[in-house]
Amino acid sequence: MSVPRRCSAAAVVISILLGAAQSQETSQRLEAGTPADEPRNIQVIDVVVVESELGGAFREPLKCDSEGSVYVRGYDAVLRSKIPIRKFDTQKGVRLASFSLDSAPGLEFETGDEFFVAPDGELYWLTATKSERYILTFAKDGTFKGKVKLEFGKPFLPYQLAVFAGGEFLISGLNPEDPGKKSDKKPFTGIFDKQGRLVKRIALQDDDAIHEAAQRGDSNFTSELYPGQGNRAVSQGAVVGSSDGNVYLMRRTSPALIYAISPAGTVVRRISVDSGDPALFPMEVHGVEGRLAIMFWNRVTGESLFKIVETQTGDVIATYANQNLFGFTCYTLPQRFTFLSTSKGKLAFAHAEPQ
Repeated sequence: MSVPRRCSAAAVVISILLGAAQSQETSQRLEAGTPADEPRNIQVIDVVVVESELGGAFREPLKCDSEGSVYVRGYDAVLRSKIPIRKFDTQKGVRLASFSLDSAPGLEFETGDEFFVAPDGELYWLTATKSERYILTFAKDGTFKGKVKLEFGKPFLPYQLAVFAGGEFLISGLNPEDPGKKSDKKPFTGIFDKQGRLVKRIALQDDDAIHEAAQRGDSNFTSELYPGQGNRAVSQGAVVGSSDGNVYLMRRTSPALIYAISPAGTVVRRISVDSGDPALFPMEVHGVEGRLAIMFWNRVTGESLFKIVETQTGDVIATYANQNLFGFTCYTLPQRFTFLSTSKGKLAFAHAEPQ
């Protein structure tokens, strides 16, 4: 079972690790034949089952590195977000490393929140004690390397973390103007330096409209059942790094809104990706070598599809119909998607390619 972003429950028969990338041969075929907006099918080519102590549930979002290794957090109602992150080789079906809050000496953490995996496999984990927030750094083998304390108030609710090649951090979330008013949570994005100091707030073009929609009670942006989630456009958004040196921050809106942000905090470009159906919202995004693979999902019907987008132009270069595959966790060369699910307490990684 997958526990989708921010722990709303959802049962999945099989979750498949997908890694898709745009090979030259595929690019030529798309340019010469199938229109970019005409859905093509993807087909599962293999499933690798792994024995795991994660049990019957995992917590999204899911991450992968440049080698295609996948990073998974289990879900436990007691431990909640303090459960370790585990790294898997999805081809061989083995666990490669474990990343634990307990390995950071001298601190008692209440939560382990968003994490980010650099291309070389280093892992950064945004955490909180009772009074402070930290970013922990781990080597690719799970060894604890160090910590940075963030100079920002406790009311800040972080949902996305990214790390630039130079060591700067991008953090996005919700920042209550009045900590006593839970409903007044405004979108916030900032650049923090290596010492954890906020050096720049970033005003994104659509933040005011997103905030106003949540304040109106628009069900696409706020939940009556789970008001503590805040604005869904932010809390259920995502972020990925890119080989061009920017990070790509995605808001959960329809169409999907994606901002390319430089290490200096400049919004290099704004990309709008339309699924073709206003009821489909972006659920996950993964990137590789100038491409973004975005999974759109209808939370009522379960319908979903993928759009492959050029990062430099924002052009959609391919569309793929999704045949009930969830747990989208990786997008890798050559033209392969990977998903994850659990079955009888085991992890099932499935690899799929276009037909």
